[in-house]
Amino acid sequence: MPSQLSALLCLALTQQPADPLWSGFRGNHGCGVTDETGLPTALDPEHGLRWRVAVPAGYSSPVVAGKDVFLTGALESVQGKKVSGKLVTLCLDVATGATRWRHELEFSGTQPGNNSCAAPSPATDGKTVVALFHHFGLVAYDTAGKELWRQPMGPFVLPHGMASSPVLEDGLVVIQADQDKGSYLAAFDATTGVQRWRVERPGFSHSYATPAVHRPAEGPAQVIVSGALQVTSYALGSGEKLWWLDGPSRQTKGVPVLAGGRCYVKAFMRPLSEMHFGISLDFDVLLGEHDHDQDHKLSRDEFGQPRMHELWSNIDQDGDELLDAAEWGLATNSSRGGLFAIDPTGKGDVTGSGLAWRVEDRRSLVGVTTPVIVGATMFLLGEGGLLTSLAIADGKILKQARVGEPDQYFASPVAGEGRLYLASMGGILTVVRAVPDWEVLATHALEEAEIWATPALAGKSVFVRSKEALYRFAAPE
Repeated sequence: MPSQLSALLCLALTQQPADPLWSGFRGNHGCGVTDETGLPTALDPEHGLRWRVAVPAGYSSPVVAGKDVFLTGALESVQGKKVSGKLVTLCLDVATGATRWRHELEFSGTQPGNNSCAAPSPATDGKTVVALFHHFGLVAYDTAGKELWRQPMGPFVLPHGMASSPVLEDGLVVIQADQDKGSYLAAFDATTGVQRWRVERPGFSHSYATPAVHRPAEGPAQVIVSGALQVTSYALGSGEKLWWLDGPSRQTKGVPVLAGGRCYVKAFMRPLSEMHFGISLDFDVLLGEHDHDQDHKLSRDEFGQPRMHELWSNIDQDGDELLDAAEWGLATNSSRGGLFAIDPTGKGDVTGSGLAWRVEDRRSLVGVTTPVIVGATMFLLGEGGLLTSLAIADGKILKQARVGEPDQYFASPVAGEGRLYLASMGGILTVVRAVPDWEVLATHALEEAEIWATPALAGKSVFVRSKEALYRFAAPE
């Protein structure tokens, strides 16, 4: 597709309403791009910081609607593997950071692995804001803070808890609940909370991905889901399964990205066979060597492999502390996945017919971040701050280099006015010119920060959420 047409389609997808709106995780439609102007050219704590507000701890990203910025967090008390406290939904004033309203929900349960009890980002359409919590489920408020409805559905069965964010589109709240028992995709009425449809997803194990909505020129709007070993499309209005593509890794993260008439999915994970544990991958052989009680399962003590113990919760799908043949088979699946460029207009199995290209460059694909597309160029942020640009026409890598000093990145890159905004876990804030031969424009540090959340771009501002504070940056006045 010509780059001019690609740019026009991307612009149409990301156009903003009169009031600033960054509606969910990675913004409107999950694409991570805004066409809003007046954004700061640097995230400078000395000259560009408008305010900093302490917030309850969490990994969720902020969302913005008009004069409101919404955020979730948790007040936690942890004792061993048990956790209890309050789940918090906040509304802050964009201009000042002052709290407009705050609501809390009591909770208790098991600590969700290494994750936060407030990991999913909220979603809003400017009238309603919806929050999702691992231990509780969904709760919805109007923008004045009145509770509209709640839909209990947790706790979910995932090693590190629910991290998929809700999607609010066409009056529906869509939830991807891929877990180790009872995976499903469901849509709820945004006004009443009544379930409109639910599709069971047997065979799909835990995933930390968030779905995206695609609006084709013809046919129904689609919910595109990145799941274990498969990308799947469903009709937004009914949940009807439309098409699917096999080949992703066994555990997925991030959001499908739509641009230029294609869907791009990064779903990469090193298979167990490449991790060099020095053990057989044949489960029958392992049983013969280690199954001392002859129950056809393996316990931690029987396995006796310390490095495997580190991955145990990711493999033990039912949480019974035993590995069976089915769990081992999924863990040792040889598919490492990759980056897929998919034609979303097909029907049924499009594994062969719908794949435009696939990239398997490990350096580009490791890590949990979602790519962002600016014009005809995709940008991928990998482990250690390795930034890769590639052409969306054919997947050709254009430039690959580190952005400053190596650091971990859990926040996905976002873009506006031809610039990328990056935030590392250690608090390094970098602005990059978003061109194929990209270049760093500015780098600053938040010395106190630990950043897991993806920045939000709205109202001529960049909102950066650290684990325990929210920052608003704007151009110097």
